[in-house]
Amino acid sequence: MLFIPVELFRRCRNCEESAWAELLSLTGDYLMRIAIANLQDHRHAEDVVQETYLIAFRKISNVRNEGTFGAWLTRVLINECRALQRARKSLKKLDALDVDLSLLASRAGADSGFAFEETVMELLRRIPPIFREPLILREMEDLDYAEISKVLGVPIGTVRSRIARGRKLWQELLKANYGGAENNVSPILGGRSAVP
Repeated sequence: MLFIPVELFRRCRNCEESAWAELLSLTGDYLMRIAIANLQDHRHAEDVVQETYLIAFRKISNVRNEGTFGAWLTRVLINECRALQRARKSLKKLDALDVDLSLLASRAGADSGFAFEETVMELLRRIPPIFREPLILREMEDLDYAEISKVLGVPIGTVRSRIARGRKLWQELLKANYGGAENNVSPILGGRSAVP
């Protein structure tokens, strides 16, 4: 889980410029990994991370428990990813006749022998966000169930069931796209064991 020292949180809340620079340095890579895994688009991920920091700057006074600032910041990021995905879906519905060039490019790349790992993000995108988000936090970011529960704001039992369902969908996607490759789930998703 993203740990932000309480003293750094306090300095940020007091609007110390150096504290915000330190916060960006401490959390930037973590937030980008989560955003890229959710959005599969580096440019959009950068925008969402930037918006997350702006929200944090404006609403840091709303954080009640100093020790949960990392979970709160991660939750803001995930909410921003969801908002962008909803907006993108709306645009796609309005503009259904346009060709999605990035999708065509990724399919062309996969057909021409692109490396297996290069298509992981495309496969992850096919998993509904409700299952993808906890799966990413568990398998790629190595958060435990309690941490994921805090970040997503759902009970631990819900986290466990969503991760189990996400893993099942992941295995089905691998099997459908690569035959018997479903046994390679753990190495692709950060090397974690598929068993909790």
